[in-house]
Amino acid sequence: MRHVAQALDPLDDDARMRIVGWASARYRVAPRSSPTTNLIPLGVTAASGDEAVSDYENLAVLFDAADPQTEAEKVLIAAHWLQKQSGAPNIEAAAVNRELKHLGHAVRNVTMAFNVLLGDRPALVVQMAKSGNTKQARKKYMVTRAGEKYLQQMLARAGGGNE
Repeated sequence: MRHVAQALDPLDDDARMRIVGWASARYRVAPRSSPTTNLIPLGVTAASGDEAVSDYENLAVLFDAADPQTEAEKVLIAAHWLQKQSGAPNIEAAAVNRELKHLGHAVRNVTMAFNVLLGDRPALVVQMAKSGNTKQARKKYMVTRAGEKYLQQMLARAGGGNE
């Protein structure tokens, strides 16, 4: 464990996420908690009231207000926005990455970022469908209530709540 920690310590959060995601997939184990868990300072709670994503005029404004620090947080914001705006029960990973690319915040591997969100407890997203048998198969996800709460905490942490 010491060797693993020494190898990961000098890396940035995105590199650590990729390595842990790869190891998790390679050895077919789910992490007990994800890197996203430790990003919310203790004592930070969701903004008072149930601030709706629809209060933001577009994804770019919400993204700026939430100030994501990891690729998983970027994916959570975009997935939640698309899910709420479309009214669909779930959203395709490719659509999430496409929206992030339009914002200039594309993620290196959208599936790995979703895996981080899936690995959190409680899960911030759940996989709803997969079309195809390959790793490149199209996957659909749904943001959970825990994911919505986490986004509210991100907004509170960043001071991004609507006035």
